[in-house]
Amino acid sequence: MLYIRERVTGSTFSRTIRKQDGGVSVYLLLILVALFLFHILLIDIVRYRMVHSESEAAARSAGRSVMSNFHTGLLKYGLFGMSGSESESSSVIRNTLEKSPSVPRGMTLFDTALQQSQFAVDPLYHLGDHHVFRKQVLEKMKYLAGIEFAREITQKVYQGKQQIAQAQQFAEMSKRMEQLLRKRDAELERAWNTAQALVHSALSKADKDEISDGDMRIVQRRLDNLKQQLKDAEQTNDLLIKEMNRPVSNGRRNPAEDEIIPHVSILPSTYFGLYKAKAGSIVSLLGSVKNKLRNDSDPEDVQRARDKLNEFADEWLAAKSKEEEKRRREMSQVQQLQADERNKMDREIKKVGELWKDGCMPSGTASYMNLLQAYKKLEGENGLYSKYKQYNLHQTSGGMSELNSDDAQSFGLQSLTMLNRITELAEAARDEVFVNEFALTFFTHRTWDKMRYPVRVHPNIGDRAGHVLKNQEAEYILYGLPDCTLNLSAAHTEVFALRMALRTVESLAQPKKAALGSPLLVLLAAMAEAAQQANTDTIKLLSGENVDLPFLRGVTMNYKDHLRLFYLLHSDDASVLSRMQALIELNTTADLMKHYSAVRVHVKIQPQLWLLDSIKPIETEAIVSY
Repeated sequence: MLYIRERVTGSTFSRTIRKQDGGVSVYLLLILVALFLFHILLIDIVRYRMVHSESEAAARSAGRSVMSNFHTGLLKYGLFGMSGSESESSSVIRNTLEKSPSVPRGMTLFDTALQQSQFAVDPLYHLGDHHVFRKQVLEKMKYLAGIEFAREITQKVYQGKQQIAQAQQFAEMSKRMEQLLRKRDAELERAWNTAQALVHSALSKADKDEISDGDMRIVQRRLDNLKQQLKDAEQTNDLLIKEMNRPVSNGRRNPAEDEIIPHVSILPSTYFGLYKAKAGSIVSLLGSVKNKLRNDSDPEDVQRARDKLNEFADEWLAAKSKEEEKRRREMSQVQQLQADERNKMDREIKKVGELWKDGCMPSGTASYMNLLQAYKKLEGENGLYSKYKQYNLHQTSGGMSELNSDDAQSFGLQSLTMLNRITELAEAARDEVFVNEFALTFFTHRTWDKMRYPVRVHPNIGDRAGHVLKNQEAEYILYGLPDCTLNLSAAHTEVFALRMALRTVESLAQPKKAALGSPLLVLLAAMAEAAQQANTDTIKLLSGENVDLPFLRGVTMNYKDHLRLFYLLHSDDASVLSRMQALIELNTTADLMKHYSAVRVHVKIQPQLWLLDSIKPIETEAIVSY
């Protein structure tokens, strides 16, 4: 019986073991399933990340493909702009994605049958916007214009800054001194008239049988008026002395300046004291006659007093008349010389208008009519310039300096002011110089096809020979006038004015002019001589030649250099950019508001996963720009 129980017990144990083995197997199976699902999930996550990464790369690749479809005409101006057409962009992206290397179906990022709804393309930042346009211009010109501008302009003009500043200050001083000289002359003229009236009044009173207190008050009042007029003249004379002692340049007076500043007629202080004393003597002598008449003196004593008055008055009037005649004669001679110099300047200034005529098409020709049509497209209420101006919301229009060619003297003074302003601006390096250089590099000007450029300085960029406003684009950009003749006339007038100012600086350094005796006459004589030389310089410049920069040996400038200075002087960035945009559209027919410098590609895709098949679609954006 014991044996049987043992057998039974063993069988039970065996069955128990088999049951435990089955439980372990199920448990292991569950673990394996969990591990399998975990790995599948992990693979899905990895694949999701891979899809996300590949979608970003694909979006950037698609964006670069779209951006590669830039306008070749704009490339001639160093600009990159792609068409904003949605159909063109979609076609480029589709071709890019479909030609990408194929991968197994499970890992395919985009199906070969790509649906339009899976991506979107948004163009950004068109070239019609000044911020975008200017950024591309600066990026281009930083590599082309930096060395050239420094070599061609800043170093040239800035070397003469001291001489130019001195000439400008001398011009201002000459105006002040001329005003003082004329004021003193007018005051002395009034004093002389009062002195004559005083003498005549005193002599007429002295001939009377009785001189009343009222008669004496009348004469005394004239004397008081004379003294006040002489006091005014003396104060003006003192101002002239101070002006003469003012240094032309900053700091201590340079001895060389004494050779430039003319020795004008400065009256000594004793002149005014003696003048007043002599006039006072007339009144005193009249008082002596009055006292003798009142005291019933001997008629002979009265007559001697009258004779003494007459003799003194005649002698003083005769001497004073000679002084006044000399003063008037000298003043008249100076004024006549000034008028002669103004006439010389005026004749030279009037010649300037003849210089620009050969720069425009002859009227009546087919080319001239085409030119008129081009200006109509650019200017006017609905013109291309207005289009870009209105979009960028600016009111400025640039323009030339206010040069009054109707007044030769004013023209010369304004030209010196313009030159001095240019030297001040040339000292500072600004982004605007690159914008200006862009206008002078990619657009034509009056002499662009006549000038010889070193290869290292002037790259041959773009087909400028085919531009519509040939030989006048830079002038139009600068002045913005609606006609070829007006723009070229403005440029040539300023070229002449600048050359005249430079030659004036050179002429003022010649000591021989100091002998002329009037600061304004010195300036006018220098300007008249400079005007003649400026016309010769301008003719050479318009022929494409280089001319010397006065007062600096071995330094030359060409017409383009002069335009650089005018751009630096008064080009307004907003108007210049709008006119460049208008000309680019005129030459290329490319609407810059429809050509973009950046694109945003939006991609949306549903990854093909095992466990996460219903997960949210992946959406990726990439912005690509030039």
